[in-house]
Amino acid sequence: MSTLRYYEREGLLEPESRTASGYRLFGPQSVERVRFIRAAQSVGFTLGDIRVLLEMQAGDHARCGRVRPVIEERLGHVEERLLELRRFRDSLERFLEICRRREDDDACPVVDELDPHESSDGSPEAPDGRGAEAPRGGAGGGAREA
Repeated sequence: MSTLRYYEREGLLEPESRTASGYRLFGPQSVERVRFIRAAQSVGFTLGDIRVLLEMQAGDHARCGRVRPVIEERLGHVEERLLELRRFRDSLERFLEICRRREDDDACPVVDELDPHESSDGSPEAPDGRGAEAPRGGAGGGAREA
C-alpha cells in the first residue's frame, strides 16, 4: 500500500474515491495504471518519464513522434550507465587478477592503489597528485590535518 501512496505523492495515481473515514479507494482504472507504471519501470523508464507518458496517454497525445524523444533520452542514459558499468567491471577484473597473483597473507596492493594519498611507489602523495611536503620543524611546524 505504501507504493500506492508514493505514486499518489508523485502525481502518478489518484484514488478514485475515499471512504467517509478517509481511506483511499482504487478501482479497475487505478489497477491498470499501476500495471502501466510497473511495466514502464521494468524496461528502465524513470517516474519522470512515466509521468510524461501518462500525460500523453491521458491527453490522447501518445503519438510516436512525441514518445520517441522520451525513449531516445532514456536509452542515452542507459548507454552512459552501461559504459560506466563496463569501466567498473574492467577495474574490478584487473583488481581481482592482482589479488589472485598474491598469496593470501600478502599486503594487498589494490587497497594502496585505491588510496588517493598514496602514489604508485608507496610514498605519500598530496591530494593534487604531487608528493607531500615533509613536515617542517620548529614551533607549530608539525603536520596538521586539514
